[in-house]
Amino acid sequence: MKRNKTHPSVISYGLYLYFNSRSYRCASKCLDLIIKRTHVSIWKWVQKYANCADRFKVNKHLVKEIFVDETLIQIDGQDYWLWIGTTLVLL
Repeated sequence: MKRNKTHPSVISYGLYLYFNSRSYRCASKCLDLIIKRTHVSIWKWVQKYANCADRFKVNKHLVKEIFVDETLIQIDGQDYWLWIGTTLVLL
């Protein structure tokens, strides 16, 4: 059985899907539109790259508000959720 290396942009998107859904199976299912990967693959990516998330720490005392918006969009007849989040930081 030949294994194919997953492109880093696909891994990044898979991690994004996991951290938004908190479900390995849901992230895997959403990723199926691009490339077939199992929920175990997503789990391994999270284990491998979780330490990278530590680089993006924000002083929680400076965050005044967090804004999150979601909308359902259709692309080629398929439904997709679009999430946008931002923070208001006091300096």
